[in-house]
Amino acid sequence: MMNLIIVKIGGNAIHSLTPDFFEQLKNWRQAGKKVLLIHGGGPQISQLAEKLSIPTVKKDGIRVTDEATLSLTKMVLLGNAQPELLTRLNQAGLAAVGLNAADEHLLSGNFINEAEYGNVGNISAVNEIALSKLLNDQ
Repeated sequence: MMNLIIVKIGGNAIHSLTPDFFEQLKNWRQAGKKVLLIHGGGPQISQLAEKLSIPTVKKDGIRVTDEATLSLTKMVLLGNAQPELLTRLNQAGLAAVGLNAADEHLLSGNFINEAEYGNVGNISAVNEIALSKLLNDQ
């Protein structure tokens, strides 16, 4: 996967992506690169949690993610942040597909400290075969 470029976009940045950003993505694609965007949604998660009166707890700068927060996180990332990013990409003329870590068992991980932080962990493995297949089907 040498021709793979991975770009991480924070939750705040989704709203402020410039035309130059999308042009750079087009340039990479035209150069034969595969581009994988990873997005966050922290501010959107906090905002919805506040509206739903779900307390946001952070320890050591990490969001403590109980079951209610995990459900809310999935709702925001898959129902708001990802569709917004896909819409912006498509409007810029970049065909894009949205995935999540559970699709094709793309990622597996380990809890950092489940008792302390809940459903928070580190990625321990990437299903490179599935990822490669998905990227090559673009």
